Amino acid sequence: MRTMELKKTCVSCSSEQYFTFQKDEFRYYRCRSCGLLSTYPLPDAAMITSHYARAFREGNYQLGQEYMRDYLCVYRDMATRLERTMRRYGLHLRGAAVLDIGCFTGEFLELLKAQGANVYGLELQDEAVKIANTRLPGRVFKADVFSNDFPAMKFDAVVMSGVIEHVVDPAKLLKRAAEIMRPGGVLMLQTPNSASLLSRVLGKHWP
Repeated sequence: MRTMELKKTCVSCSSEQYFTFQKDEFRYYRCRSCGLLSTYPLPDAAMITSHYARAFREGNYQLGQEYMRDYLCVYRDMATRLERTMRRYGLHLRGAAVLDIGCFTGEFLELLKAQGANVYGLELQDEAVKIANTRLPGRVFKADVFSNDFPAMKFDAVVMSGVIEHVVDPAKLLKRAAEIMRPGGVLMLQTPNSASLLSRVLGKHWP
């Protein structure tokens, strides 16, 4: 007896998705229209919170510290790119209000602060928030970007590094980012590219 696959709908453009591969307990589908790769079923808020709390306890932070020299090289490159992009639009990093959504333990914000930026961060992992606030007292908030639990202000730049691939409604997140930015502000996104050569070669083994 053959089991029919139910039609899956893309969270980005509502087009039909097709099955690509399975990794652990998750099945991955790619949109026929926009190419977005996503899991099905989508995790709920409780699953997401539990996953990241467990991941931190089981070594995310220790792994980050072990390879921090490599991460800092990436962060410095990101800071340079952000500064150049802001300059291109007549903005300056020095004195700019920058919000890092999903700032983890605050290393990237530290780099921006050293360059004169007025930095703020949002993070949902309790342990990460505590560590970040030892570096940047009063600047990192355990808050969702859709809440009112962080300073009500307009930002010159909003950064999302390794964040958008973890949300179930990316369009809603981008809209919210636009709402809290000043006109002409800069949005910096970093996310894995599931259409990259490495991804296509490794398939389900792509890390």
